[in-house]
Amino acid sequence: MERLHHVVVAVQHAAVGHIAEGRCRSRRVVDDARCRPWARQGNAWILEDDYDSEYRYDGVPLPSLHHLDTGGRVVYCGSFSKVLAPGLRIGYLVVPQPLVDAFLRVRSSDDHQSSIVIQIVLAQFIERGHYGRHLRRLRKIGLQRRNTLIDAFAHHLPHFALEGTGGGLHALVRFPSWTDDVAFSARASEANISLSPLSAYDLNDEPERGLILGYAAFPDDIIRLAVKALAEMRLHL
Repeated sequence: MERLHHVVVAVQHAAVGHIAEGRCRSRRVVDDARCRPWARQGNAWILEDDYDSEYRYDGVPLPSLHHLDTGGRVVYCGSFSKVLAPGLRIGYLVVPQPLVDAFLRVRSSDDHQSSIVIQIVLAQFIERGHYGRHLRRLRKIGLQRRNTLIDAFAHHLPHFALEGTGGGLHALVRFPSWTDDVAFSARASEANISLSPLSAYDLNDEPERGLILGYAAFPDDIIRLAVKALAEMRLHL
């Protein structure tokens, strides 16, 4: 069986931060992939998982890799789960023309389609402007909670710098390389604080250390209490 060559990116808000930097380099990413022999032969694809681009707080909205791609090598993936409800189970793909028939065959062999009724209601929700108003409200709430997180770190943990706060649903704080971020996440879990260790997302022999902090789902007072609790756990590394 021929092996599928691909790379998955979520540059709008990467887990390791550097959002804007990643987007500024996006054309180079696409060009580099297209220049590879297997990419030119149609055996390599870039899957862009643009799951939280609606949550942009600083500066102008950043263009997608799909928008910058001139070689038809990017499959753009989106979802309504982060902005409406996961229970809708509706996402979408923007697929290069040569792949349309193949994707349709795979889709039809799965479950054919999402609920027609839900799709009609969602389409009307968008067409009537409700979706746009909903996004503006979500961005306002996300910005407020992002600012609360930044202020809480400045007050309780001023020696740590948050990264990736320009948009998205989470932020990143880095640890020194000798730190056990998995153990710290386990300690935080005992205090009912759910954190994701950065090393769990790094496949290198010497992974980067740190914590991924999801904040968008929590009110301001919970964010403040959680950061205070982290400080009380002696997060002084």
